[in-house]
Amino acid sequence: MWLAYIFVFGLFVFLILSFVAGLHKGTKFRTRKAFSSGWFFFITLLFLWSTQGNIQLIINGLLLGAILFIPFSIYEKRWIDRRIEGTTRQQRLRHDSWSILVLIIFLMFWKQIVAPIWPSLGFFFAWFSTQVYILYYAIKLERKSGTPILENEQ
Repeated sequence: MWLAYIFVFGLFVFLILSFVAGLHKGTKFRTRKAFSSGWFFFITLLFLWSTQGNIQLIINGLLLGAILFIPFSIYEKRWIDRRIEGTTRQQRLRHDSWSILVLIIFLMFWKQIVAPIWPSLGFFFAWFSTQVYILYYAIKLERKSGTPILENEQ
């Protein structure tokens, strides 16, 4: 039960930090991805800590994360390439809505997913790895173009 409390507390802290940083408005894409990497790093560490050092659970989670990293990174890279062409508020709302829906579904099935902790660890490890990869990809694109990728309201 403590895991759920820490998760909810961390969620509120990151939401407050996102509003303070102005992520709900147009901002640098790199800033948004760095924040996202931090959020998923927090969740991954939380689930890693909840394995209580059981090496079998950690290995299963990391293997699942390595497998899920491939489709996650392909989706995110394709999504980024489309966003560079121009992002609209509607596209960002649609993406955020899907993210919230996945989070709600995850929380609805919390007991079934968390009972064996390794699927959650694998999912969040894959998503954290994807965020780091996309952050690196965004930095690479910014260096190539010479200008930062900005998110603005259109």
